[in-house]
Amino acid sequence: MFAGQIEKGQDYSLLKKCVSISILDFVLFKDEETEFYSREGKVRMCKQACIIRARPRGSNTPPLWGELAKGKLGHAPLLCSGVFDSCFHIREDSRNFLYTDRMEFHVIELPKLPKKLKEDDNLLLWAKFINAERKEEFDMLAEKSPYINSAYQHLQVISQDKEKRLEYEAREKAVRDHNQMMKEARERGMLEGRREGMLEGRREGMLEGRREGMLEGRREGMLEGRREGMLEGRREGVLEGRREGMLEGRREGMLEGRRESIIEVAENFIKLGLGTAEISMGTGLGENEIDSLRKRDK
Repeated sequence: MFAGQIEKGQDYSLLKKCVSISILDFVLFKDEETEFYSREGKVRMCKQACIIRARPRGSNTPPLWGELAKGKLGHAPLLCSGVFDSCFHIREDSRNFLYTDRMEFHVIELPKLPKKLKEDDNLLLWAKFINAERKEEFDMLAEKSPYINSAYQHLQVISQDKEKRLEYEAREKAVRDHNQMMKEARERGMLEGRREGMLEGRREGMLEGRREGMLEGRREGMLEGRREGMLEGRREGVLEGRREGMLEGRREGMLEGRRESIIEVAENFIKLGLGTAEISMGTGLGENEIDSLRKRDK
């Protein structure tokens, strides 16, 4: 029952306190002096030891036995068990430290119940209620505690006949099954939501990364293209300028060479004694240029 509270892979901290209550109609432990261990060390327990007061967390009222069995109580004070109620925990043999406070074992010995009833002793009231046999006893005890009265009402319902008892148990089981199904559905929903959230986040992250990558790539591509374009344009400009310069130089050189040839022919005509008009007609030079050549040759 204790280990069955969690599934495989779940954390041990989810385990709730488990209280075992054994109600015996015979004497199991002798009423002799015994030794037990408290937080202060080993002490002796006498026959008139005090009774453990097991109460719900944050409450001064006693619980139903069913609530005690379900482990819904807080940790009881470390008091010695009484004459009819013995409480056990799991401890280490040699060093005597507590293994866990989430497992507790109660043994109620009904033959040890005192004859006189104490009005403020709730544990004794419950034990008397469990040990009661006559309707008068049940009615008397139910009047002393609203919790015992509630338990008495339940007991009357399930004790009517077998069919009623089966109906009651089936209804209780249906409630437990419903609560368990709701819990499992809630856990599945949380896991499914977490998975979908992770997938959605991953998709959005990929899209966002792709957009940012495209923008960044475009910016880098433009810068790189501009740099390469400038270098390529510069290289082509140099080559184009060189070609045009060579062509221009060639043209100018050819023109300059042709003019020099014409001037040389004109100088030869001057040496032969030809007139200015004849030389101009033969070379295409102006008369002023021919006169300048005559003066230069003298």
